[in-house]
Amino acid sequence: TATGTKNSPLKSIQKARDLALISKKKGPIDIILEDGTYYLSESVMFEAKHSGTKENRIKYQAVNEGKAIISGGTLLDLNWELYKDGIYKAKTPEGLSDIDQLYVNGLNQRMARFPNTVPGKNVFDTWDLVHTKEPDSDNDPLSAKRIATYENPEGAYVHAMQNALWGDMHWLVKGKTENDSLILEGGWQNNRPSKMHPRYRFIENVFEELDAPQEWYFNKKEKVL
Repeated sequence: TATGTKNSPLKSIQKARDLALISKKKGPIDIILEDGTYYLSESVMFEAKHSGTKENRIKYQAVNEGKAIISGGTLLDLNWELYKDGIYKAKTPEGLSDIDQLYVNGLNQRMARFPNTVPGKNVFDTWDLVHTKEPDSDNDPLSAKRIATYENPEGAYVHAMQNALWGDMHWLVKGKTENDSLILEGGWQNNRPSKMHPRYRFIENVFEELDAPQEWYFNKKEKVL
């Protein structure tokens, strides 16, 4: 119910947009964003009309450049409890159906993955680039022995370099077979697709791989992080 002045600020960008459009004010209109993070619960649509007119232009700007953050994310205020082996878990709010990125104190965290990251490595943060087709059997996410340890890998992702190193490709894991191989969908992202590289590949978003600091996993079914 605020009016949109400095002493009566609005809560949302959507409200400011709509009030500016119906304003009877003559001359330019400035929508000023104070410092802070503005979380959007839904997409904000802007059309040509939201720029105003030549005589009555509408401008959006921050009080301090870079200090007003418009975020499509959701702020999580969670109650954490110890699960086991240094793993903590928390129930997420209703309405949160998926998480594809997680930031803690402004730092992007990694999905639970195999193989784990190694500082300074330049291929998927695990290997140094060597032009070889020799597999890395100790770090192969597609080995039957590894997959056998996964109760339900559905929803995981496999990332791999193209066989000739033209680029990378990605697959969604739909489940696993009785012979402990993954059921994959994807691999079409590169414009010169081929088989995945036998060495440079990793899997992420697997609960059983939650074994390194700052890794995370989201159970979509139970809505637990």
